[in-house]
Amino acid sequence: MTAAITSRPTASRIGPITAWRAERSKVRRMWFLGGVVILSIFAQLLGVWNYTNERAVFDAQGVTWLAIWVQGAILVTSIFLPLLYVVILAQAGALEYQSRGWQRLASMNRTSHAIIGKILVALELALVGMAVYLVAAIIFGIFLGFDPSDLAPYLARALCGAFGAWAVGAVTLMISTWFRTFAASATAALAATMVGMLLTAVAPDIASGYPFTLITIGLGGRDMGNFASLSSMMISALVSIIWIVLSFWIMKFRLSRREW
Repeated sequence: MTAAITSRPTASRIGPITAWRAERSKVRRMWFLGGVVILSIFAQLLGVWNYTNERAVFDAQGVTWLAIWVQGAILVTSIFLPLLYVVILAQAGALEYQSRGWQRLASMNRTSHAIIGKILVALELALVGMAVYLVAAIIFGIFLGFDPSDLAPYLARALCGAFGAWAVGAVTLMISTWFRTFAASATAALAATMVGMLLTAVAPDIASGYPFTLITIGLGGRDMGNFASLSSMMISALVSIIWIVLSFWIMKFRLSRREW
């Protein structure tokens, strides 16, 4: 008697793009987009308020775009924008426990592909968030009559900010593998964000390497003197990449060792 041979998809047949598409369906992207639009507008309004109140000083120094960019980056990207990434991605991470998703993926040897997909979703949100922030800054700056030809460093800083946002997302996903509920994951990430605020005030050198401060660091919000410095940008991007890779390997190691 011939044994029946059944075929099922193997992990090797799932590419990164397929994994990304599967994982992004678990994320509330429209909620994120709405939130990031509101926060970006709020950030630029803070910048415009700062610029108009101190316009004589800024005009004397020849400062235009930097005045509205930094003011918004310091507050919004230090607290509210990281929290938006935390809420959206912690919810996606908690969903895997609620639906027994990790257990099913482990049984099919697909946890690594799911992790890759989630990391790519975090990249997508990072790029979208910083693109919206950049567009909002450009719109408000042009409204104030700033010269668009001065925007080159801001484009580069927005990309560095995207690396920082990607690091925040990756670390949040990593944290979510340690907690089974959204409330617990979000609370842990919220605490980590508050620690970042404290480090910024009392130990800025340490804060420059802390994941939940990397959006602000990448955007140049804490280092106006080196805003256009290529080495400053490269260092912030490198630190972000280290956190992204570290988060990926911790997630992979933890889930591969977990007893389901």
